[in-house]
Amino acid sequence: MAAEAKIWKVYAREAKKYDDDMIRAWNASLDTLLIFAGLFSAVSTAFIIESYKLMQPDFAQLTFLAMVGKADISDLEDFEVLMTARAVNCLWISSLIASLTAALISILAKQWLTSYPVNDDDTPRGWAQMRQFRYDSLQAWHVPQIIASLPVFLHVSLLLFLAGLGVFLVPVDITTG
Repeated sequence: MAAEAKIWKVYAREAKKYDDDMIRAWNASLDTLLIFAGLFSAVSTAFIIESYKLMQPDFAQLTFLAMVGKADISDLEDFEVLMTARAVNCLWISSLIASLTAALISILAKQWLTSYPVNDDDTPRGWAQMRQFRYDSLQAWHVPQIIASLPVFLHVSLLLFLAGLGVFLVPVDITTG
């Protein structure tokens, strides 16, 4: 077929419409994921900052006891991290890692989608061949499946966070936990 045949122009028009819709839908989904991942990571970080304090002795209390003469060096040596504190920190840090992983992959996917469209500088047949090459590459690299799996990272992140919150609240009040 000739490079300027009408079929190439029809294909280009239909393929552009399909690609525009596909990219628009994926970008909207990725934008939502990025907003949630960013906000959730900020909240998780605030909780981690507080729970991390449970992993070390209360130096303010030890300083106070030293100032009033009631400090004992064995207080520092006898310090033992509670198993619940370890569990909470492991769950919340794992949650943060899953959330940041989702954000990183979302950013990479948005970069892939930005470079996906083909320039109109070529003949209709050349454009069609380049577009099909990029589309096949998108499929070969499993980009649709990667984008579809990103919410799972955030679901796992949320479940880990809630599990950590449950463990964190158990010592506070047995009826709350």
